[in-house]
Amino acid sequence: LSDAGGFDTLLAFSGVAPELQAGSYEFPVGLPASEVIFRLRTGGITTELVRIPEGLRVEEVGAILVEAGIVTTEEWDAAVNAGTLHAALSEQPEDASLLGYLLPASYPFREGTTAEAAIQAMLDAFVVQVTPALLAEAEAAGLTLHDVLTLASIVEREAALAEEQPLVASAFLNRLEQGIALGADPTVQFLISTPESVEEFGWWKHGLEQADLEIDSPYNTYLVAGLPPGPIANPGIAAIEAVIRPADTSFIYFVAAPECDGSHRFAATYDGHLQNVADFRASGCGEED
Repeated sequence: LSDAGGFDTLLAFSGVAPELQAGSYEFPVGLPASEVIFRLRTGGITTELVRIPEGLRVEEVGAILVEAGIVTTEEWDAAVNAGTLHAALSEQPEDASLLGYLLPASYPFREGTTAEAAIQAMLDAFVVQVTPALLAEAEAAGLTLHDVLTLASIVEREAALAEEQPLVASAFLNRLEQGIALGADPTVQFLISTPESVEEFGWWKHGLEQADLEIDSPYNTYLVAGLPPGPIANPGIAAIEAVIRPADTSFIYFVAAPECDGSHRFAATYDGHLQNVADFRASGCGEED
């Protein structure tokens, strides 16, 4: 166990102590407190880990669990919509969903794990990773937890390279401070995606059309300045930390780099951005932001 104090805190806040099962357990060194508690609640049977990647919608998380044979679609949908009480959700706006709060990680789920238990495990992991110290830093920066998760979800979808997340976060925070619309494609992709459109475009439509960018919605960050109403995906802890601890830059713009390696070119001025865009267009790859 990597953090005994974190274990005690999580156990106290989660209220699941009565559910812990007696038995003989073997835990690897450094196992996160959230995973220890999950195994103690489910009997500690050795299982393959189920990987929940960063940057997915709630529906995509459910699809992974369905594919792994853990839950059915109906069970997942019912659990998601049931209304969950958890310390991780204590600062949520009243009408917010679980989106943004299901921490991406690898989990020891197995056949027989309920959808409710899977959600509980992801929220337990969230409480361990999003520490009181991080929350205090966010508050000092004038950001609520929901604000952080909302922006972190956009950063997660925008930055293909983890090392660029603090730079992308910095550019977005600078836009917010100056009243400039975020102009983020992922928010529009989130807005226009429906279960019916997934078969044609997937949950994240590539190559947005002008009509998509003109939809009147608080999630259209091309038309509406400020943050959208809530997260558009579940960000990983690195993206969350990037928003709370962004790079110190004057960047406002970024565009895919001509190297076509997933990296970006950043600019503090519009003229600099136009040059980066020209380089990007000459390369024939990437998407402008």
